[in-house]
Amino acid sequence: MLQKNKNPIEVSASETLKEASTDFILSRKAMLCSKRTVEWYRWTLGKILDWMEEDGATLPGEMNSQRMRSYLSSLAERGLSDTYIHSHARVARTFIKFMIEEDYTDKVVKFNMPALAQKRLRCLTAEEVADLIKAAVTPRDKALVMFMVDTGIRREELCNLNWGHVDLDVGVVRIDHGKGGKARTVVAGNT
Repeated sequence: MLQKNKNPIEVSASETLKEASTDFILSRKAMLCSKRTVEWYRWTLGKILDWMEEDGATLPGEMNSQRMRSYLSSLAERGLSDTYIHSHARVARTFIKFMIEEDYTDKVVKFNMPALAQKRLRCLTAEEVADLIKAAVTPRDKALVMFMVDTGIRREELCNLNWGHVDLDVGVVRIDHGKGGKARTVVAGNT
């Protein structure tokens, strides 16, 4: 019979940032984040940790506020967008919180989140919609374009639909796995 170890596993002070990042990615998978989200975390965190390593930080306790501000400033100096810089800051904050919760470090790293400009999402003009409909080769393609315009449904959401999701009597479409894995309902044919 196996005996459970009553002592919690302690993380060695010599664990590297790369080892902590591997554990972090495993935690995102265990949380059932989508493949795309996990890959986004892996790619973005990889960029952050490569920069940290070049700056001499290889251990969790060496990732500090000054280094984070310097990293984010380096992104700004390269002329990258506010959303790109903000997304890197979000990943860094999430990773740092994970390292503290998992006892990789007890060092709280504080830095201000980069500002995001207030932007309106671009939407197609009536002329652009008409051009899209004209460009549709088959009646099916035309119907799909019109459905997307009518409901605001995302491309991936559309690809995942089946007839069980559509209630033609009421004009409602159920989306089980939208952005972020969230379910939602959209109205179709409401004129």
